[in-house]
Formats: sequence, C-alpha cells, structure tokens
Amino acid sequence: MNNHVSVDDTCRSRRPVHKELSSVSTIGVPGLILIILAALLLFGPSKLPELGRAAGRTLKEFKDSVSGLADDKKDSDGAKDADRK
Repeated sequence: MNNHVSVDDTCRSRRPVHKELSSVSTIGVPGLILIILAALLLFGPSKLPELGRAAGRTLKEFKDSVSGLADDKKDSDGAKDADRK
C-alpha cells in the first residue's frame, strides 16, 4: 500500500498565484472604456475633469508618502550603520 503523495500531485492541484494576480491587475482597453463610460454616466461631463484632478493629486500624494517612507528607512539604516562603526 502506497501512502505517500508526490510533489507533482500536490503542485498540480494548486493554481499559481502569479497568474491570479496578473488576471486581476490587467483591465485592458474594453475595461477602461467601460469604466470611463460608467463615470461619465454617474458624474456627468462637467464633473469629470475635477474628479480626474482630484484622483491625480491623490496618487501624487500617495507616491510621495511611499517614497518618503523609503527615504526614512534608508536614513535610519544609515544611522544604525554609523553607530555600529
């Protein structure tokens, strides 16, 4: 009686994580068109430029804060290295 499971058997039953993530992150042109049309219907053409500017500002602030965190980490790592010497 053979009670062991081979590595091939367990790996075949699982889907690779990277394929699931890539399918979620790629919207494509039809998806973008659908999102733009939905936004146009919900907010109207006069409100869209204002919403676009607000979204752009939000993304810029987010990127700045993330890069600021990375800079802070580099600075603190440099200070720790200087203390060790």
